[in-house]
Amino acid sequence: MKRRVVIAGAGLAGLFAAAALAQRGCAVTVIERAQALGEAGAGIQISPNGARLLARIGALDAVRRDGFAPQAAEMRLG
Repeated sequence: MKRRVVIAGAGLAGLFAAAALAQRGCAVTVIERAQALGEAGAGIQISPNGARLLARIGALDAVRRDGFAPQAAEMRLG
């Protein structure tokens, strides 16, 4: 019998968890308050550990294809 999992929230963590659990044979339902998913208007930085997890679920190639890799970054504090 398939294990049934409900995930509250279709943000990055919720969608990643849903994909990973579905690959392991779980029947996953994601519940999201928003009427539709869309871009939030901000970029995210993916750390090496995050990239390894994306590769594990087979999503890293799509992220690299559709994402943007900056040549440099600048951080300002204060």
